[in-house]
Amino acid sequence: MLAQRRAADSVGPSRRRRPAVVRRVVVCEPRDGVAEATAVVVDGGRIRALAMRLAGYDGEWRLVVLELG
Repeated sequence: MLAQRRAADSVGPSRRRRPAVVRRVVVCEPRDGVAEATAVVVDGGRIRALAMRLAGYDGEWRLVVLELG
């Protein structure tokens, strides 16, 4: 039943969706040049968690790990 509803949503007329809203972000720097961040995001009535690790290379931040839940 759920798969049928998702399939119908993907091919049906486009509906206006509310944009995802970031509720909370926490950032820590475990060592120089490395940042770890977590975020709680509300997306379409669902609450999702994101975890990411960024590393500094040549003056730029690069995302090296991203986990979604």
